[in-house]
Amino acid sequence: MKLLKYIPEIIFFFIVFAVSLPAQINIEIPDTSIQRGFAHKILLDVTGNINLKGIKEIKIIFQYNALLLDISSVRGGSDCAMGNALPFISKNYPLNHFDSAYFVVSDTVINSKSQGKICSLEIEGLAGDDSIAYIKPYRLYIDGIEKQFSEKTARITLKGDVTKPYINEGLDLPYPNPFDEFTLIPVSINKTSKVNFSLYSIDGTKIDFGKETGTLNFSILDENGKEVDYFFTKELTAGYYTLKVKVDMLRASCCMYFIVMETGMGIYNRKIVINK
Repeated sequence: MKLLKYIPEIIFFFIVFAVSLPAQINIEIPDTSIQRGFAHKILLDVTGNINLKGIKEIKIIFQYNALLLDISSVRGGSDCAMGNALPFISKNYPLNHFDSAYFVVSDTVINSKSQGKICSLEIEGLAGDDSIAYIKPYRLYIDGIEKQFSEKTARITLKGDVTKPYINEGLDLPYPNPFDEFTLIPVSINKTSKVNFSLYSIDGTKIDFGKETGTLNFSILDENGKEVDYFFTKELTAGYYTLKVKVDMLRASCCMYFIVMETGMGIYNRKIVINK
């Protein structure tokens, strides 16, 4: 019972003690995603609750994967704790440990009126496949003294390059060849463009060559074997096709012909032989 009468004093003591303790410093970098490449750089804000009153220098060491990310620059200014427009930055790449590289950001121009934003990191995703990288606040120094803090590590989702494999444009070997009903000619288009097919006799005479009428009729099939809605002036997107050439048995004679394909990149031809 005697102890109970001291409870208010004990509670008061703990309240005063808790208030007198310095606030826990937090430094955070948000998660984000970024397309790889120089053209897709972004600014990533570093925020925290540092008490800036009377501080003359802030230095933060960050850890990151230099194989996946490049820290192009650091931005400060009037809305940041680091008042210089371009705070000092230095990078350290431990030998054979580029995945655990460091960079140091520091500034002696401190903006005490900052509302939590410390600085911004300009980052670039380096070339490669889809992957995950991290930027971690690692050490904090205020006026040369290391401070304890809690951190929020940034999880950076890197989106791989959206690239298409190079296509060697042209006409591949017809099969069957010679033929008496139809032949299939693989077609490769490197770049979307207007594609024109022509038929020539062995002496260089241009032959009537159409989708519905002519000595030889043709159709264009996509990679799935589905006929493409195509006529001579229509564009074909980059990719692989098949030119199916059919013989009009009433008009065609046993002879050698040349199929010619014209695109925005060049002119290609293949020899075909009708065997009746």
